[in-house]
Amino acid sequence: MNHSAQSCFHFSSKVFSSLLILFFSAQFLTGQTTINKDVFTKLIDKTVREVLYETNLDIDPQLAEIQGAIGPDQTYDFSGLNYVDSTVTIYQVMHVDANDPALENPELANAQHVSKITVLPGSGGVMDTTTTYIYSSLENDEWKILGSFTVVDIDFDGSLDSILQFLVTPSLEAVFPVTENSEWADSSNLVSVIDGMATTTSIFIDSSWVEGYGTLITPRGTADALRLRRKRLSFIPFFPNFFDTSNDLEFVTAEDVIAGSIVVEDGRAFHSERTEIEGPTSTFDPPELNFSIRNVSPNPFKEQLEVTLQVVESGEMQFNMISPNGTNIIQLQKEHLSSGEQRVLLDASALPSGMYFLQVKSGRLIQHIPITKI
Repeated sequence: MNHSAQSCFHFSSKVFSSLLILFFSAQFLTGQTTINKDVFTKLIDKTVREVLYETNLDIDPQLAEIQGAIGPDQTYDFSGLNYVDSTVTIYQVMHVDANDPALENPELANAQHVSKITVLPGSGGVMDTTTTYIYSSLENDEWKILGSFTVVDIDFDGSLDSILQFLVTPSLEAVFPVTENSEWADSSNLVSVIDGMATTTSIFIDSSWVEGYGTLITPRGTADALRLRRKRLSFIPFFPNFFDTSNDLEFVTAEDVIAGSIVVEDGRAFHSERTEIEGPTSTFDPPELNFSIRNVSPNPFKEQLEVTLQVVESGEMQFNMISPNGTNIIQLQKEHLSSGEQRVLLDASALPSGMYFLQVKSGRLIQHIPITKI
């Protein structure tokens, strides 16, 4: 995975984790340790501002007492740590609009909610405005993430600089009700479509469980909290020797005001404070997608590929093949396609056998699909 793609993936994972904490802490009731699924309805059409404070890396000795506090009636003291950066994030939770063009993508067709998460430029190393739209569903007490779009405005001038697209097989984020004894696990696949960069597909194995409860102390206040452990093992197909692990602790509170977390492998801690603010929630402005790839078959293939696309706006499209390391780009053909569902037959018989990414470009939008030639 190239450095840019890896950074984008890690940012998306962090956003998902922050959203989980936001939903969880909104539902706690004083003196109770149960989270019910109506967390979603209570957040619909509300705007929440979160300030996230973070420490330096590798402060493991200072975190040892918190990490060792497993079980009931513990104290999680984040107040004495040295926080060096902060990031401001605005959360808005909405019902999915029936006219949302993202629903044209089969992976997002069953989405019920969309969460708009805007990370503002500031001192926390974020020099651009990043807005992520996370699509999710809630059925049979299971909250699942279906995919997301991230829009990056690098110079904060209101002009789109990059679109990142993350689509997953339904990824289980929580099973309700969540109590002191809750645990759940899931596996999922993620396809990262990164504007102008190489794309990778990952396989995730996730596990989450509540491993204690007690009192959370931060520089912003004190509150009852559950201690939630979240682990993820990530694999990249075609690169069997590459894998990544994440191991996070999240401390979610009853008052929906403060929270804490630890990224164990980085030796870094965070605490946050949240307030409900007045803000627009009735409008929804996702990035416009000129097209979406519906299917590529056969895969693996021998000589020819048929690509099925849903074209929103007619125009010229370029079809390329890219080697796994992104260094070799083979131009296959250009096609002018009308709006609607279209099928394009590509001749790649001259390519040697191996792994590739099929790249489709139209204007500023670029999508990639991993394929295999045999």
